[in-house]
Amino acid sequence: MCGDCCVLTQGGTQVWAICLGCDRRGGRSLGAGWRMVIGWFLWPIVGLFVLLVLLYLAFG
Repeated sequence: MCGDCCVLTQGGTQVWAICLGCDRRGGRSLGAGWRMVIGWFLWPIVGLFVLLVLLYLAFG
């Protein structure tokens, strides 16, 4: 991103550049993005766990 297309924001211990559209939507924090990334990893693991429990209950 060029300096005309971004805004600097604080995210954890570093300064990050976010697009102007995200800034207009109130994206001053990177928390929502981090939650989405964690969700991408967490939901498949939870889904596999549920599948394993169901298979265990079905077949003993």
